Amino acid sequence: MIRRLAFALTLLFLTLGALPRLVTHAAAPTTITVDLVPKLTSTQGPIVNSGEALPALDALPSADATFQAYDITALFNQTRQSTSNVAALLTISHHWDDLRTSGQPVGAPVSTGDDGIVRFATLPTQSDGLYRVYLFEQTVVAAGQQKAVPTILGLPLEATPLQSQYRLYPKVGTMTAELQVAGLEPLTAGQLTSVPAGLKIEAIARLTLPGDLDAQGDGQWHYRQLAFDLRADAGLRIIPDSMRLSVDGQALTVPLTAQTLDAQTHRLTIDPSMTAAWRQLTEQAGQPLTLHYTVIVVPDALAYQDLTTTFMAHFQLGTDTTTLTATSGAVESGGAVVTTIDAFDQRPLADAQYLLSRAADDGTVYAQRTATGFQWVTEPVTATTFTSDQAGQLTLAGLAAGTYQLQQTHAPGGYVRRQAPTPVTIAVATPGPAALTRLTIRQAPATGVPPATGSLAAGALVILGLAFTSAGLARAGQRRKHAAA
Repeated sequence: MIRRLAFALTLLFLTLGALPRLVTHAAAPTTITVDLVPKLTSTQGPIVNSGEALPALDALPSADATFQAYDITALFNQTRQSTSNVAALLTISHHWDDLRTSGQPVGAPVSTGDDGIVRFATLPTQSDGLYRVYLFEQTVVAAGQQKAVPTILGLPLEATPLQSQYRLYPKVGTMTAELQVAGLEPLTAGQLTSVPAGLKIEAIARLTLPGDLDAQGDGQWHYRQLAFDLRADAGLRIIPDSMRLSVDGQALTVPLTAQTLDAQTHRLTIDPSMTAAWRQLTEQAGQPLTLHYTVIVVPDALAYQDLTTTFMAHFQLGTDTTTLTATSGAVESGGAVVTTIDAFDQRPLADAQYLLSRAADDGTVYAQRTATGFQWVTEPVTATTFTSDQAGQLTLAGLAAGTYQLQQTHAPGGYVRRQAPTPVTIAVATPGPAALTRLTIRQAPATGVPPATGSLAAGALVILGLAFTSAGLARAGQRRKHAAA
């Protein structure tokens, strides 16, 4: 009951009395201006409209919208005969689709101006001896947004002075999504970070439940179904049974199970047949809803590909369905292709073996491949050995941005093992796909000129130079012998 009253205050600005007679205030205006300031929100709970500017709400993004004003004074008087003012206004707001013909349109629809305001000027304050009650209905809704619940203004009576201008804030529903990586700020749309394979990440969507979700008529709920989809890009795996819902920060106590539509998509459906769950949601009408999932970066995710999650919320009201969509920020893991070749003829060499290491706070740690990615161990003997194939290649995937070392532990047959480690740099995440890092390691034969001398041509010049020098020394020796004779 407290939540329903709070929601009523969200929609309504009123200090309505008995409405039987008009009480005249000194110099009371005969017309008023109503400024509607529609705001996009996915997390805003009940709004208590005071008629004055509310800085916290002004800071929210503005919504482009169109509204129609209705005079509902007669409808209100009729509805309130058997209930309270607040209950009457809630009934009108929640059943407006059925009651619209009982309201009187006032002027033409008005759209958001450049200042973000939908302005209704010169609305009469009274008629037939009564102050007016106005309802403002959103008539044009942008794709991906949820229509605002009708906002109602009841003009004041008796002790409350009449103002010449009122400012009200309809809530236009939207949805936001983010990825939460431990130790980092949440990643919203357009943001990106580098992560290793195997990392568990929280995928979160936020929206506000429809304010009229609890509306019923003729023994039926007006809303027939709510469905929530999570789709993860290939490279992210949704962990089964990780979904959970919370409303206004409190977890729903009714257990819910999502359906797996395909390898990358899960769907949670809630409808009135699920009595406990449905009632738990309808009791939270107008409150912020949070949908949580856990995803994991798979080991074979394409390196340097931006991986996101996309949430969709489907609200079926009668035969109409409104869909909200939001995409999270992105994560990516990096990788490298390392090719080992002969230093002279560039032939690819198989069976070159390496350990991958990186610096840690307490020393050097080594990569140990697991089913989900890498874990880092302190003992080299427990680390994974990476071996070049017949093409001389080995691929390192699922690495976070940073600098690593590739230490050769075994050289191909007939070649000298490299003593110095080879640095491997995984680039910082950038928007859009990027090519794998590629490195070439030149392997020196067990005999011959080491690769530090350069190419085969350079090695041949050195050998020829030595040959010419030896021949010159021999001839000089012979001349000295002849001279001595």
